[in-house]
Amino acid sequence: MSLVKKVKACTHKSTRDFEKKIAKMVSLALQKDFPKTKLAARAIATEIDVNFDAIKRWYNGLNTPISGHFLALMKVSPSLFISVLKEVEREDVLCKILLNSEGSEKESHCQNGNTPNAKSGPINGPRNRESPDSLLRQKWFVDQIRESRTPSISSIMDYWKVSRRKAKWDIASLKNRGTIAFVGAKKNGRYLLL
Repeated sequence: MSLVKKVKACTHKSTRDFEKKIAKMVSLALQKDFPKTKLAARAIATEIDVNFDAIKRWYNGLNTPISGHFLALMKVSPSLFISVLKEVEREDVLCKILLNSEGSEKESHCQNGNTPNAKSGPINGPRNRESPDSLLRQKWFVDQIRESRTPSISSIMDYWKVSRRKAKWDIASLKNRGTIAFVGAKKNGRYLLL
């Protein structure tokens, strides 16, 4: 076998392995964010203009999305966004996004190389329960308010598949920081950005 053919064979093998790795990363992220296949395809299809069969293949790890679809998937799947940042070893970017305007103590903690992740636990010890997932839920909640929607505890529970306790804690954390406030009667009031 000539040298050119050997190089081409190695390149194709490494490309296929890389494609499989990306397909697995996309699949795991979609399965985490959208636990049910049929609902996932429908939910993703409403956000990005792709047919159901392609989404199902991505969901099952059979195919890798093209670059435009990959970027669109990152918008609807926070887990995929986090996975990509971890894959390219840019957890510092994740830290800056999640902790934007959270205070100098947390910022300096991130700059020391201690990036938040699900395995390491809370940033400031056991008293602070803010994980990256919690911060993502809070960011989502604030975005819903910005888009003139009326999110509630049950909307966090339904979208993120978390317990009522976690949803309440996320909202209380936003209130304590002065990011949001509840206005109106308890039964039909709503949250506003401050």
